[in-house]
Amino acid sequence: MEAKLTFIDRLLTLERRVCRVYQRWAANQTFSADLRSFFSAMAEEEEQHRAILERSAGLLNFAAVPPQTSDAQMEKIEAEISTAERAGEKPGLTADEALGHALALESSELNRFDDAWLRGFHPDLGTLTQAVMPEFELHIRRLSDAVSSFTANENLHKEAAALLSEYERRK
Repeated sequence: MEAKLTFIDRLLTLERRVCRVYQRWAANQTFSADLRSFFSAMAEEEEQHRAILERSAGLLNFAAVPPQTSDAQMEKIEAEISTAERAGEKPGLTADEALGHALALESSELNRFDDAWLRGFHPDLGTLTQAVMPEFELHIRRLSDAVSSFTANENLHKEAAALLSEYERRK
């Protein structure tokens, strides 16, 4: 039980941090109103992900063993979030930089761990927890659409397409 609690607590902390990154970018007055609105929507969706995970923590007795993770994997996620947090603090953050960091955050293992956690419940409850999975794909599609709309950077377009393709394959 302790391993499950430690795992979900760590996920919740990471989701809160990602939400705050998006909130900071949504408040960045150097970004266009549309880009700020996009980051605001991403923050809201991260908050929804966190709320779903938090509710699932109340069902720990019905959860299987937490997904297998290594300290190195978690440290990598934490480093990606820290990098995005620092980028958000610097003046002159560009839309391309913010979108690049958003792609890195959404490409991280964090979403896979969230998914694996929710799929790890007893089959009856698993059906309920997995009902939220389409939201993850919509979240990634929103990011992909934003990259198409807000940047001409071909590398970011390729990263967004690859990320979306990966999510479509997994469903």
